Amino acid sequence: MALACGRYIPCGVRKLAVTEPEDALTLRELGAEDEEILVLRSTACTEDIEKIFAACATATVGSYDAAVALNGMAENKGMTCDVHIKIDTGMGRYGFEPSETERILSVFSYMSNLNVTGMYTHFSCAYLNPTKTKAQHETFLKVAETIRSISHGMRCLNRSKVVERR
Repeated sequence: MALACGRYIPCGVRKLAVTEPEDALTLRELGAEDEEILVLRSTACTEDIEKIFAACATATVGSYDAAVALNGMAENKGMTCDVHIKIDTGMGRYGFEPSETERILSVFSYMSNLNVTGMYTHFSCAYLNPTKTKAQHETFLKVAETIRSISHGMRCLNRSKVVERR
């Protein structure tokens, strides 16, 4: 995956996404110095988080446990970590359930070492079932609007990213 993504950097692509933290490190080794790299798999695993930090990648937060682990490790290192919030609107792999608004809001309110820069979902059958995809999209928009209205516009969107590069 990282090798395929690496081919697009000379063409001007500046935002990349990978599933595994190791792939984010590989992209950095391939020359992706300033590009944003999103790691799509949410994790609370110490080794994975270390790799995300080492790659200066944006982490996915798909659970309260992942948020706590990321925030704690970032705090211990004296840094902030950019994150995207993953909402599970029907894919069933990972992500906050739409009913977990309070847990999502805790990332904004209490985890000062996480800089929320985005939120996303994954459509389970976007091309095969337009009705289900529309329902998932509507669910996502409702969650996003709830979060936006309660968190006063997602307060962390303009916080600066503080990272260590090796």
